[in-house]
Amino acid sequence: MSFFEHTVLCTLTGADPAEALHAISKAGIPIMEISGIDDLTVRFRCPARYRSQILRMRKKKGDTILFSHPKGWGAWINVMKKRPVLVSGAMFFLILSLYLPSRVFFFSVEGNETISARQILEAAEESGIRFGVSRKRLRSEKMKNTLLAEIPELKWAGINTAGCTGIISVRERMPQQKQEFSSGVSSIAACRDGYITSCTVTKGNPLCATGQVVKKGETLISGYTDCGISIRITEAQGEIFALTGHALHVKTPAWHLGLKETVESRRRFSLIIGKKRINFWKGSGISDPTCGRMYAEYYITLPGGFRLPVCLTVETLTQRQFSPERLPPETLEQAMKDHSRRTVLGNTVAGQILREEHTLSEMEDGYVLSSRFLCEEMIGRVITEEIGDTNGKTD
Repeated sequence: MSFFEHTVLCTLTGADPAEALHAISKAGIPIMEISGIDDLTVRFRCPARYRSQILRMRKKKGDTILFSHPKGWGAWINVMKKRPVLVSGAMFFLILSLYLPSRVFFFSVEGNETISARQILEAAEESGIRFGVSRKRLRSEKMKNTLLAEIPELKWAGINTAGCTGIISVRERMPQQKQEFSSGVSSIAACRDGYITSCTVTKGNPLCATGQVVKKGETLISGYTDCGISIRITEAQGEIFALTGHALHVKTPAWHLGLKETVESRRRFSLIIGKKRINFWKGSGISDPTCGRMYAEYYITLPGGFRLPVCLTVETLTQRQFSPERLPPETLEQAMKDHSRRTVLGNTVAGQILREEHTLSEMEDGYVLSSRFLCEEMIGRVITEEIGDTNGKTD
């Protein structure tokens, strides 16, 4: 008999054990593993389904029968019924072992240079490449084409799997360089009035010199050079530094809202599962302008750095009290001076401030700072010309 046959061990005690075995066998009941214990007792194994029949047969003869040690699938099922936790755990892990190999839970990106991995992962999630996606669906061309449509900067995308991790391999498009038509002729002109302090020409015909005063728009280096019997054309190159003047007027109010004290501080908790947010608070979520807000996210991360799409968010809201205050002129003047310097330096390509003068005036609703700067800066700017244009100069 095989393991699938449910059998029991039968201990029979009677006046004639041999006659009892013969009668049981003659009734068509298969018996095996027969062993004698003594002159009145014998043991044998038989199918469990014949227990009732054997009891009826031998009870008439006055024999005593005990059944023990069940064996086979029936006995195994009876044992498992007494251990439901073990059976449930075994079934859970069996289902899990069949389910996990068919799913992908974590993703990483490789091959990206200018496009951030976060942007690619967000676009992949929109395309259906998300936590728990089927392997068969993940390898579909439709999903890859959807990802490419979400990010036009990608020219190719492929997805490989390693265990429960999906590796999104991408290739970016090369930046298309704009090919602007150039006639090969350019000059350098002054972008503002100034007194030239330095003149360096590497290509072209210089039309200015150190110590010369120039006006805005005047050509400093020409792309045309008269060689006598011919005119050589080129793209002018060089650096022209000059003394320039800048004037600015900065106005600011004298009153501002000053922070007094913290009135109230509270926390709000939320749970994000995938793209769904569960808020553990009530309200519109719109903070008052006088309310400070600090936001933090805490993701569940497995060993190895794999982050589950489950996140606990904590928002700390601090209610503050404000009142109007008048700023002292000294504080405002220094802030306005710093703003004026940054503005002047931001309007120059290269240079420095040599001297500055400031005048602060008080008005009813604020202050006005009038500033004058003496700078040394590069005033040359490249101007592309058409062939035949001679910078307005003719013989």
